[in-house]
Formats: sequence, C-alpha cells, structure tokens
Amino acid sequence: MSTKEIYDDIMFTLGDDGPSYSAVKNWVSEFKRGRSSIVGERRSGRPKDAASAENIQIINDMLNKYRRLTIKHVAETTSINCSTVGLHRIVSEDLGMRKVSTR
Repeated sequence: MSTKEIYDDIMFTLGDDGPSYSAVKNWVSEFKRGRSSIVGERRSGRPKDAASAENIQIINDMLNKYRRLTIKHVAETTSINCSTVGLHRIVSEDLGMRKVSTR
C-alpha cells in the first residue's frame, strides 16, 4: 500500500482521532528502513519520569497543607523542573487539581 492509502485507511477507521499525514509518512519510512515494531526503543539519557509515587505523595502533602502554593514554588521545593510536563501532569492528572497558579 502507498502512504496515502495507509493514511486514508487509518482516517476511515479512526476519523478525527487518527494521526497526522506526516506521522503516517514517518512510520512508513521507518518500516521501509527495516523497523519491525511499533514499540518505542529505549534511549540512553532519556529523562526519568517525574511522576514517581514518592514525588506524587510529596506534592500531594504540600498542596494539602498549603493550598495557595504555586507551581514555581513546588518546583523549587521538590527540584522538579516546572517547565517539564512532569510537574504539571502530577498536579493536574495524578492529583486532579485544575486551578493551580504557575507564577
């Protein structure tokens, strides 16, 4: 199948939830070069996930004790970089808090 046919088939199946054409084009290129799996390969030096059980508990305790903390203060206290997805993910997804100041 051509890249366009593969993309059209995926879009027919997934609709708006399907990947972009450029993503499909990249996947086709990877498989043509010999890749045989869709599972991401391990990378050396890849950053560790900040959302460890320990970090989640520490942040939860901080925010429960001091409800008016900012993301910046939590980041400085825990040494988790606030510009990374990790801290924002812990607060919004793992702890279910929506309105947290980033200042």
